Amino acid sequence: MFPMKQVPLEEVDSFPSMDTYEPIHNLNDDCLRYIFKWLPIVDRIRLERVCRRWRVVSEESWHDFKQLDFVNESWGFKRPSRMKHVTIKILKKILRRCGQHLIDIEFAESHEKLGPFVFKTIANYCPNIQNIYAPNLDISPSSIKVLATKCNKISSFAIGDCTSPCDSELSLLFENNRQLKELYIYSNFEITGKCLSKLNHDSIETIVFENCPAIKLNNFKVIKTFKNLKEFSIEHFHDSNNKAIENISLCENLHSLTLALCPFYFNSLNRLSKLTNLETLDLSSNISVNDEILKGIGGNCKMLKNVDLSYCLAVTNSGLSKIVSLPRLRSLIIGDLDGVTDEVFENITMPNIKLLDCSFCPNIRDSGLIKLIESSPNIEYLIVNNCSGITKYLISSAMNIKHQRGDDILLKIRVGNTKIRMSEVRGITPNLKALPAIVLSAGCGDGIMMDNIMFDEAEDL
Repeated sequence: MFPMKQVPLEEVDSFPSMDTYEPIHNLNDDCLRYIFKWLPIVDRIRLERVCRRWRVVSEESWHDFKQLDFVNESWGFKRPSRMKHVTIKILKKILRRCGQHLIDIEFAESHEKLGPFVFKTIANYCPNIQNIYAPNLDISPSSIKVLATKCNKISSFAIGDCTSPCDSELSLLFENNRQLKELYIYSNFEITGKCLSKLNHDSIETIVFENCPAIKLNNFKVIKTFKNLKEFSIEHFHDSNNKAIENISLCENLHSLTLALCPFYFNSLNRLSKLTNLETLDLSSNISVNDEILKGIGGNCKMLKNVDLSYCLAVTNSGLSKIVSLPRLRSLIIGDLDGVTDEVFENITMPNIKLLDCSFCPNIRDSGLIKLIESSPNIEYLIVNNCSGITKYLISSAMNIKHQRGDDILLKIRVGNTKIRMSEVRGITPNLKALPAIVLSAGCGDGIMMDNIMFDEAEDL
């Protein structure tokens, strides 16, 4: 395409048409429309000033535009920093073209220039919107009210903080959107949870509250009626209500449960053992978790695949032994547990385990982890950062096990701040010194196959 002068988006509509001839004009409208839909937003707007025909075809090309996000790869600014300067005026210019066709809109980062009334703009231009993701915007409850009155097809809704109390406006939104399946609330200091009573009991499948200190657990009594609830998460909350735990335990179809960062004591966590369909359980930093609770969960929740018990300070080998015995366990995080030793892994088989994170556990040593590696052919990630009992013996033993096993599965071990010294392992691998992870494979021969890799604990899980 021939070069075009760079013009601010706000001024595009003021440009006259330019009916000059170029070979590209030989293409029919269908071909042009197909080309235009692959261009970033900035270019799609600017090409409208090339000629009258292009303007018409470009406007038609927006009919296939279903998803709007706020990352520069989609917008195409030469300077990515300009994304922060997108205003409501610019957003309206885009939504006038694609709003009626839009299904998804995602605000991945904070955009202060959009202001707290952005939902009002979405409501006015996007009657068919289904998925809204805005966890980093401060939203005015009045704009939620407008959204609730004009949009009734929302199935997934995620917001951050609100400028004032918002339960009544969210209640209206839930009442008018009976297809809502997913609700995510992040760092909202106004919501109490009273609005949950207005959710459709038959449609809601996911509820996530993260860092919502005004939440009142008494408002969660309604969740026992949510027949299809599969994921429930409440993290970093400041209320205590044992009845709420009882109500959660009645959600028999739950597959994922998070009750994390809780500074208060619950004496009813033992009821969680009723959730026999659980696959993911996160009880990290929950002071109520003890061995008896874990024995109940390990004895009844046989579908569990992913468990996080980090910072549950009352846990010892007695309770943890029931968790490591779970037949489907793939991921176990037990960081900072002083009462746990490596003996819990010595006489157990974990055939499906892929990730074990025991960072900051002072009583974890080589012996039990070597037994774990021997009995766990699928293990890929072992994280032992800040475990003072870990030595180079773990590395040499792991290397021998991988060599004898002869499989293609890589074993990645994090050993930061342990007794392993770079000078001690130079004979095994000269490149260990520069790496945050040790990578072992069957083909490493007399050495360790190294890769400059940082791995995410949730990768492939």
